Amino acid sequence: LERKLEKERGRVAGDDRAIGEACFELGNLYLQHDRHCEAEEKYLEALRIAVARGGEWSESVAGSLMNLGNIYEMQGRLDDALRMHKRALRVYRRLYGDGHLNVAKALMNVGICLWTKGQLEGAMAKFKEAHAMY
Repeated sequence: LERKLEKERGRVAGDDRAIGEACFELGNLYLQHDRHCEAEEKYLEALRIAVARGGEWSESVAGSLMNLGNIYEMQGRLDDALRMHKRALRVYRRLYGDGHLNVAKALMNVGICLWTKGQLEGAMAKFKEAHAMY
């Protein structure tokens, strides 16, 4: 995938969708192998490209945000994780409205983060809201 990304960089402009997708895929691979710093770097690049190409309100933006939140949570960076998960939730809600599976997943991520921070009432509210969508 790293070679694919470099090939795409040589073929197209810096903010091309193909480069953003390759960064996202490479971030996924790094995350699967617990290479969190490299995954974060690739997700941040994918996020930057997605926002530059289509604005804040896209599936690509939300997916990058959700994965960044997961990385930050694993690293114990709970404030950063919560910020990313809440932002992903806003994007998914705007894209799909309430009742969509991705909105429920984002709610669960916010709830888990709140739970980990010891904010149990807020976490339970998010869990209940997500449960109503499943």
